[in-house]
Amino acid sequence: NLLYNINHTTVSLEWTPPADTGGRNDVTPKSAFLAGAIGLTDTYVTITDLLAHANYTFEVEAVNGVSDLSRTQRLFAAVSIATSQA
Repeated sequence: NLLYNINHTTVSLEWTPPADTGGRNDVTPKSAFLAGAIGLTDTYVTITDLLAHANYTFEVEAVNGVSDLSRTQRLFAAVSIATSQA
């Protein structure tokens, strides 16, 4: 689940961790908007100072130490939003 709240040019994202971690304890979220911000430990993030009247798509993906080795298709949650005036 990926929930969002938008207020003009600020968006808050909140998600639930994966139900199945594949037995790994190094699962962390990765946000495409934050240029692969690996190392997030919380299940929420607030992004400020977005451009007014712009469209954004945010993707949240759970990754671990062997994600880059996987041959399966990436699984992620995505939300598209449009900002209003600042």
